[in-house]
Amino acid sequence: MKKDYYQIGFNFLNNSKFHRAITYLTKAIEEDPTHAWAYERRGMAYYYLCQLPEAMENFTSALSLDATLTSALYNRASIYLTREETEKAASDTETLLALDPNNTDYRYLGLRVFPAVKKYRKALLIVNDLLKANPENVDLIWTKGWIFASLENPQEAIIWYKKGLQIDHTNVMLMNNIGFEATKAGNFSLAEEYFERALRLSPEEPYPLNNYGYLEHLRGNNGRALELINQSLENDCSNSFAYKNMGIVLLAIGQREKAFEHLQMALELGYTQDYDEEVNQLLSKHFPE
Repeated sequence: MKKDYYQIGFNFLNNSKFHRAITYLTKAIEEDPTHAWAYERRGMAYYYLCQLPEAMENFTSALSLDATLTSALYNRASIYLTREETEKAASDTETLLALDPNNTDYRYLGLRVFPAVKKYRKALLIVNDLLKANPENVDLIWTKGWIFASLENPQEAIIWYKKGLQIDHTNVMLMNNIGFEATKAGNFSLAEEYFERALRLSPEEPYPLNNYGYLEHLRGNNGRALELINQSLENDCSNSFAYKNMGIVLLAIGQREKAFEHLQMALELGYTQDYDEEVNQLLSKHFPE
């Protein structure tokens, strides 16, 4: 009786016996090189073993045989995202949503992928649809606020962050985000109010400390700014934003050598390509070669 290598491999995969699954799925592929699902399942086995290059190769082979294989598309997009190959991740995600626009997993993937390629309007459409079914989901409300912030619309961002805070009254990061957007909008009194609220609840939280420090710098209170940003760095020495803001304040008070060191550290820690460009512009402006 002929063995069904695919089914045997599939069963091993379901029982978390990944190496044995690969062995039998490979036999299935050798027997039928057009078996898209065998490639996809072998890709999953490699994925679970954290062998991502092999997983990617198998997902791509599966999709070359069947471009509508959503599980392969989803997992390949996820790997692209971890590799920061965001354009490729976005392409696969768009295909997924075209194939199944109501799939919640694909929508949440879109919320991760589309902002990374600055397709904020697509992300906004997704979050609006998700909020219809979950109107009090604070994570979704936060995400909508963040999308508006990314669209340089601080007023609308503040509205949504406040909606989240009405549900989760002690969410320090929502308070921080309101303060940050209020600072961008030039509403310093509102920014101060929410930074103070955040720090009353969590006095050592590095983000409101850093952002409050930058607000004080904008007000011309550089001594207070240094104090707050220093405290932020003491609580989180990997906070790239605090190093950048410290560099800005140190430049303002004429401490160029220390400013250069802090801006270099901000660049070393990094965040996004746009952020790195912003720090590089500061370095080029104040420290031309």
